[in-house]
Amino acid sequence: MKSLKWIIIVIILFNLFFAQVPQLINYQGYLSDREGNDLSGSYTIEFRIFDQIEDATLLWSEVELDKTDKEKKQKKAVGNNYFNNNRS
Repeated sequence: MKSLKWIIIVIILFNLFFAQVPQLINYQGYLSDREGNDLSGSYTIEFRIFDQIEDATLLWSEVELDKTDKEKKQKKAVGNNYFNNNRS
């Protein structure tokens, strides 16, 4: 029983030691106009993160050229520009 506890502890510590924060956020959605009509084609999309709702400070933004697929969905891995420009 003691060895099982140690095995579990080692597995947990191993996972914690090698765990990484994801560098990209996968995002997908449908593009539509103000009336709710589906859009297709290529569009420039800006993603932004602020520190709060009111009187906010912009923490991060990324502008991407994206196009919809056959089902009029767009898929994006957001964060690529941040990590390409801010690696130490």
